[in-house]
Amino acid sequence: MKILQLGLAVALASGIAAIIVYISGVSKFYGGARVSSEELNALISLQSGFRKCVNANGLGLQAVGGGDLCQVSIKFPSDTISKWKDPKTGELEGLSFDFNLCEAVATWEQVSL
Repeated sequence: MKILQLGLAVALASGIAAIIVYISGVSKFYGGARVSSEELNALISLQSGFRKCVNANGLGLQAVGGGDLCQVSIKFPSDTISKWKDPKTGELEGLSFDFNLCEAVATWEQVSL
């Protein structure tokens, strides 16, 4: 009976130790994903340059920043009449396109390697 109690105590202690190691490892994993000021400046420059390029060369399109530095919305001029219909619903499609600029750059880097 003493061996059974000892085995239970060892199992509980190892379970608690495993949970503590897991929690401390997960918090360090997510806590280490900080953006440096240099990376932040690069993101700001990327979004600003992209907006300027679209506004200058986009035939009336405007690029507008979203909720964070990666989100960008490209909008048609306000006097544009939508003529594209969704093939499934038949409704006219919107006149803006939202996308993630950071994902686009990451995809481009994968393709160009």
